Amino acid sequence: MIREQIFRRENLELKIVEEDAAVRLYWQGVSAEKDPTEFLDPIIADFFERARVGSRELQMDFTRLEFMNSLTLKPIIQLLYSIKKDRDNLGLRIKIRYAKSVLWQTVNFRSLKALRTADNRIEFEAV
Repeated sequence: MIREQIFRRENLELKIVEEDAAVRLYWQGVSAEKDPTEFLDPIIADFFERARVGSRELQMDFTRLEFMNSLTLKPIIQLLYSIKKDRDNLGLRIKIRYAKSVLWQTVNFRSLKALRTADNRIEFEAV
């Protein structure tokens, strides 16, 4: 069964889609707030928890995101560090999809690739 939940704030829309094998978080619009963590942190925590409880893969899709400022990266990086460190040995995996034709996405996600893991728990896919 597929379940969806949509969150909106200003020009940003996040949609969590739960499926049997994965939990996806789609980003759409613009994230340009001076402090986006108030909005993003609870959503990303919920996204993580849904995957953890069901032992499902996490997927974040940024291909429809028009712009995000550098402050938006903080909660994303925190999530990636949680998965990389995997202190609780949860075995969670995440795949980040971004648009290779969008320069700012390529630049931002290229720098985040430093967080990839040898066992592919953190993957990036340019589409």
